[in-house]
Amino acid sequence: MEASLELYRLLSAENQEHYRIHLACSLHSLGWYILKLSRYARAEELMAKAVELRQALLDQNPETDCLDLAQSLSHLGNIRFEMDQFAEATHAMEKSVEMRRVAFEKSPDTQREHLAWSLHRLGDFYSKMKN
Repeated sequence: MEASLELYRLLSAENQEHYRIHLACSLHSLGWYILKLSRYARAEELMAKAVELRQALLDQNPETDCLDLAQSLSHLGNIRFEMDQFAEATHAMEKSVEMRRVAFEKSPDTQREHLAWSLHRLGDFYSKMKN
């Protein structure tokens, strides 16, 4: 996966318009796998970059589906939660929930479960911050 990430970095440098979305996806995927290995600092670095790129893509085209960004924010929140960065984790998850709410309003049948899970995790984060 690291090789894939490097390839998309090179391709994105040559043709940013076309490959940035692939680079963001590669960063997200690698960050998720690294999270599963409990390498939190590296996972946070990768996922934060995925969030940054996905936000830039959404800013560039507001009609773009925001669910990829919501997912990256959710994972970033989970990573930061594992790193005991509860305020930062909560902020990321709150942004994810906002996007999930918008998606739910457009497609309740397909987005209900995703919104419910994000709200559940946000509750976990709030609970941890109170302790």
